[in-house]
Amino acid sequence: MNWLKKNFVIIILLVFGIIAGVAGFTYIGDLLKPHQQVEEEVEPEVELPSLPITEEVSEEDENWLELPRKRNLVVVIDNDLNARPQSGLNEADLVFELPIEGGTTRFMAVFSRYEPELIGPIRSARDYNIDISKEYDPIFVHAGGSPQAFAKFGEIGNLNGLEGGVDRAFWRINEREAPYNLYSDANTLRRVALQEGFRENGQIFDFKYLSSKEEFKGNISNKISISYQHSDFRAEYLYDDNTKRYLRFTGGVTHWLNTGEQLTAKNVIIQMINARVIDDEGRLELTLNGTGKAVFFSEGQVIQGIWEKKAGVTKYYQSEGEEVALKEGNTWISVVPVNVNVAY
Repeated sequence: MNWLKKNFVIIILLVFGIIAGVAGFTYIGDLLKPHQQVEEEVEPEVELPSLPITEEVSEEDENWLELPRKRNLVVVIDNDLNARPQSGLNEADLVFELPIEGGTTRFMAVFSRYEPELIGPIRSARDYNIDISKEYDPIFVHAGGSPQAFAKFGEIGNLNGLEGGVDRAFWRINEREAPYNLYSDANTLRRVALQEGFRENGQIFDFKYLSSKEEFKGNISNKISISYQHSDFRAEYLYDDNTKRYLRFTGGVTHWLNTGEQLTAKNVIIQMINARVIDDEGRLELTLNGTGKAVFFSEGQVIQGIWEKKAGVTKYYQSEGEEVALKEGNTWISVVPVNVNVAY
């Protein structure tokens, strides 16, 4: 009987020992996997804030004209759905949105004050990219182009990401498929341009600007809508009074950058032009010489006016004939065919 009791006690102890051991092993195993626990805690996707602008951006706007300048880098950047979110656009002094085939648009960014560590996706040029870029004495950056563009590349110093022996200035990222994955950065583009014999310095472009104490006076307008033919490219800007900037939406959704910031502009210009299809691919000819209607937005106000291009230089004027003065900060210019509806 004593033997049975002793064995029973031993069996009970063994059972409890096994249970405790398993529990202890499980606990220790969990401690050895802290990254798995952290991943589980943050796994639910958190919605990005609708106003990701910091106080720092407003401070930069105030000192914008005092920032040092370099020769303009002008880069053609894709706006296809597969190209979003893009990189580097909020660091551009100036961004053009230009119509291309199929009722879609493509960006062209001008960099001189900031040096983005990532720019792209870089895409092909059209001939009117070159016509506009020549006003900025730039290093022109692109990845190929239309036949009409190739006929004009000799008119401008350019770095072609697809040919020309400058592939060391570009790279493709694995997270995206070609042609939406070609990128570079400002420092690399400038370094390769110098190696290729480009001038380091160029002419400095700027708009006319108001002083920090002057107001942009017009009529109240807090929303801009540009109904490009393709609905995924419909552009909207909403004015945010807290940051004094316009927040960009495209295709009905917030237009994010790869950094999690929303695309924003201090000033917005709409430049109305005539456009016509010139080939079976749907490529366009834009009338960029002469004059046409323009609308200027800043600080939640709108002013009507005109654009005028003479002797190779585009100027923007109020209806009274005085050159328009903008607020310090980056500007977006939407070049819009006259048959596209614009509301504000």
